[in-house]
Amino acid sequence: AIEERLSFPSAVLCAFASLPETERQLLVLRLVEDRPYREIARRLNCTPVAARLRVSRSIRRLQLALGGP
Repeated sequence: AIEERLSFPSAVLCAFASLPETERQLLVLRLVEDRPYREIARRLNCTPVAARLRVSRSIRRLQLALGGP
């Protein structure tokens, strides 16, 4: 699992694991692998703007899972 390959504090890994699989994949593509939104959009079959929005929402959900505002 991707969680095992990431070296983050356990709280971050738990919050990450609580997200739906699709959102975890989006975050890995953008934040871990540093893939451009254009590539993410191709994988999602959407526009780069839509891909950016989905990544942004996933980041927000991760922040909320970590107890952020």
